[in-house]
Amino acid sequence: VFGIKKEQLLHEYLFRHFKENKVEIASAITKLFPFLMSLRDRAFISQQMFDHLQEACRNLVPVNAVVYTVLSELEKTFSLSLLNELFSHTNLTAYPDLVEISRSFLNGDKLTHPTRCSVSKVEKVILRENQGGDC
Repeated sequence: VFGIKKEQLLHEYLFRHFKENKVEIASAITKLFPFLMSLRDRAFISQQMFDHLQEACRNLVPVNAVVYTVLSELEKTFSLSLLNELFSHTNLTAYPDLVEISRSFLNGDKLTHPTRCSVSKVEKVILRENQGGDC
């Protein structure tokens, strides 16, 4: 029961942090490739949504506004796997400003982090692809 509570608190913390940092994340993503394509390829968004967002860019909607729209939609089905994809090695390489944001998910103050053990789990999830570690 205690483990479930810790996981729930961790999920709530990460969700809140994601929600509060959508503008920063959207500002860090300056072009749609590879971000949007990887979300489609890994079924975080549908082909229909992908096509709609591509059309928005063709109609001169700014990329950061399109990305914010995607993040707002993904907020509805938020998961740790989304964070893993968002902060994948490919995205961190393509969008260097995401690196600092990814670190902010690990550097919250002690009052908002459930436990250091839980933070280690988050670190493994977020950085699994980047470091080749096993979660």
